[in-house]
Amino acid sequence: MTARGVVVRRRLPGVLGGLAGRFRSVAQYEAERQKVRRFVGRLDLFGFPSTPAVLEAVRRSRWERTSIAILALVGCWALIPIVMFIPPHIEWVLAAFIGGIVLFWRHWRGEYVVKRFEGACPSCQTPLDVKTGSLVRFPRAIPCYSCHHEPWLEVVEGDPTEERSHGAPHQRNTVALSRDTP
Repeated sequence: MTARGVVVRRRLPGVLGGLAGRFRSVAQYEAERQKVRRFVGRLDLFGFPSTPAVLEAVRRSRWERTSIAILALVGCWALIPIVMFIPPHIEWVLAAFIGGIVLFWRHWRGEYVVKRFEGACPSCQTPLDVKTGSLVRFPRAIPCYSCHHEPWLEVVEGDPTEERSHGAPHQRNTVALSRDTP
């Protein structure tokens, strides 16, 4: 910086100069990270007619998922020496140890953060509930608390209006969604 407050930029020599142009700015990263992706498709439950579904979610980068997962694991495991002195001793230690593993797995596998979901159960036509901010990865079962069926949420490339050929009755029920983003 000069005396008048003007920033002087110098070209970085060699390898550093080539790497500097490859890094994205924080604003570019945040704009890409906050881009809401819209998936339009159908809810499909074996033995019932399909119903339409819309899911809007933000994709989390692998770096974001891994760093949050590691922080959750380290945070829970850092509690082990503290909770070791609270009776009953072994239960609190096991809870912190297993809780760290469960939180690590949940945050690492959560590829999308749900912003909005609209869809009705094909069986009873009750709107299904997926909470805003919940972490999802495809395929995912969405429970219907009215009829107790669990259709599966699954992204399918192609035409969402095309009928799915039903397989054997023991196969998973699916929610067929196609990606509708520019």
